[in-house]
Amino acid sequence: MKRKGTLLPVLLFTIAFVLIWSCGKDDDPKPMDTMPTIIDFNPASGPVATQVTINGTHFSATPAENEVKFGDVAANVAIATSTKIIAIVPEGAATGKISVTVDGETATSSGNFTVTTSITLNKSSLNLFTMDEATLDATVSQDNLVITWNSDNENVAVVDENGNVTATGSGTATITASVDGDEATCTVTVNPNVYVAGYMTNSDKVSSAVYWKNGEEQALALNANSSAARAIFVDGSDVYLTGSMANDDFLYLPIIWKNGNTEELASGLFNSFPSSMYINGQDVYVAGYIDSGTSTIATVWTNGGFEALTNGSTDSAALSVFVSGSDVYVAGYVNNANDLPVATLWKNGIIQNLVGQLPVSIAQSVYVEGNDVYLGGSYKNANNISVAALWKNGELQELSDGLNNAQVLSLVVHNGDVYAAGNMTNTNDLSVATLWKNTTAHSLGDGTTSSRAYSIYLDGVDIYVAGDVKNTNDINVATIWKNNSPQELSDGTTIAVAQGIFVK
Repeated sequence: MKRKGTLLPVLLFTIAFVLIWSCGKDDDPKPMDTMPTIIDFNPASGPVATQVTINGTHFSATPAENEVKFGDVAANVAIATSTKIIAIVPEGAATGKISVTVDGETATSSGNFTVTTSITLNKSSLNLFTMDEATLDATVSQDNLVITWNSDNENVAVVDENGNVTATGSGTATITASVDGDEATCTVTVNPNVYVAGYMTNSDKVSSAVYWKNGEEQALALNANSSAARAIFVDGSDVYLTGSMANDDFLYLPIIWKNGNTEELASGLFNSFPSSMYINGQDVYVAGYIDSGTSTIATVWTNGGFEALTNGSTDSAALSVFVSGSDVYVAGYVNNANDLPVATLWKNGIIQNLVGQLPVSIAQSVYVEGNDVYLGGSYKNANNISVAALWKNGELQELSDGLNNAQVLSLVVHNGDVYAAGNMTNTNDLSVATLWKNTTAHSLGDGTTSSRAYSIYLDGVDIYVAGDVKNTNDINVATIWKNNSPQELSDGTTIAVAQGIFVK
């Protein structure tokens, strides 16, 4: 009986030990060396859709078995190994810690991932002409954020709060759209508009006024009679041309075309031929001449009304007008008692003194810079050769050697440098369009056919000249040269001439 009582407690203890051991085996915690950890992540910040590399341990090599969150928002896992996860910053994520959960166990980063806002533009570059408009569309990674727009060169392009870009001048500007520390840029290249006035003949050899903008012919109000545009001026968004247009009685009327529509100038009952124009504020000045039937009379039209500069006793003509401050300068000629033309400068209607005024001379162009007044034209030397001439403050300077005929028809001045356009005859007795810078001549035409230069414009460092070149069929082709490089404006099937140019 005594031995039997000892066995029962031992048996009960053994059963209890087995039960305790069995329960403990199922509830053991996961060993620490198999739990996921996050060592670091890269980058430390970025917008939605950024790929973030998470380095750590004990990740699942199966992407779907890794639950990654940025804060409280679950992210898509693109790639996974046991030590690396590449996850995509999800929509709606905010700055906070990154967590990785594998098999119910979660590791959390020690530092925050900073969610930034990204912004993109629909265009990285724009090519515009002056006064053109375009709209940039911005896309941001988060809604309801205010976009700040900026131009680094408002002389070239400006931008409003809606991304509307307006080209204001030639050059390059960078438009920046920024939001919440991020920005996107667009490079805007603005080319100047090149306006050219002239005429073109039809199949019946009747000339019609024409103007081109950036090489494309523009609409003008015309009748069926002969017409020609000789000068062009752009003021703001308004394009002015001047020239003549015949009426049904074959009387040539002085005309201004403003934005394609005609405005007649006063002329009485005489043929009238405007040659030049200048816009100064609200005032429109036109220089030319009226043919009275007995003489030509140098004339200036101001806002449509005209003033004769001579009494008409001899021939005269006003060929160029320039306004500086309140002073109106006009260049041309007045025939002397021997009926020979003499280069003439008028200032506010009064003839100015030109030192050593020469018979058989013509002032074709006037330009004022500061206190200096420049005239371009020509005079005949003792050998009856036309010499290209420049007058500065009345003093004559020769631009050609007097061996071949040459003349200046248009000039501009910048910082004392004189740029003049005209023509010079070569050894084959062909007219060659010519550009002078100070006293140095550059041929624009190649000299194999006749070419002529009528008008010049300086835009920054770019030099534009308008004229014509005869093609191999002996037809004048309206042409402009930019930095000596020609561009044809007409197709060469009918005569076309470019006589005035303005760049803006």
